[in-house]
Amino acid sequence: MSYADVKDLELQQNMIEASLPLIYTGEDEIGWMKNSVWQGMYHILFEQGLLEKEFNIKEAYTMQFLELIYGDSP
Repeated sequence: MSYADVKDLELQQNMIEASLPLIYTGEDEIGWMKNSVWQGMYHILFEQGLLEKEFNIKEAYTMQFLELIYGDSP
């Protein structure tokens, strides 16, 4: 609540509960990122002209810390 713009506990709890399916899908470990998702978003953003130039998407994120926690795969 210290960082909430709206200091309504019930609202904040409802927002957390609504976001849980987005955070933990049951498909992978929490925080696990799939290259295919990053690649898909990269293509959409590039096609829409929201990226100034092409780059290697694998340089935009790291799985280093998640792999330390979970191993090489979820």
